[in-house]
Amino acid sequence: MNAVVLMVEGLSAQWLGCYGQPWVDTPHMDRLGAGGVVFDFCYAPATDSRAVLASWQALDPGVALGFCAPSKLMEQLRQA
Repeated sequence: MNAVVLMVEGLSAQWLGCYGQPWVDTPHMDRLGAGGVVFDFCYAPATDSRAVLASWQALDPGVALGFCAPSKLMEQLRQA
C-alpha cells in the first residue's frame, strides 16, 4: 500500500472543486481527490497533529504517558 498525504497550511476545503466549489479552478487537486480518498472532517489544529502525520505514529495518550507502545498508522490501515 502506498499513501500520499498532502498537508497545505491554511487551505480550506471550501476552495477546492473536489469538495463542490465551482468558482475557483483547481484541476490538479480535483484529479487527486477523484482518484483517491478525501476526508470531509479532518482538522489538525496544533503542531502535535502535524508531528503525528509526519512520523506516521498514532497519537495516543497512553503512549505519551508511557503506559503502552506506540502503534503504527500503516499497520492500522492494512488491518482496516
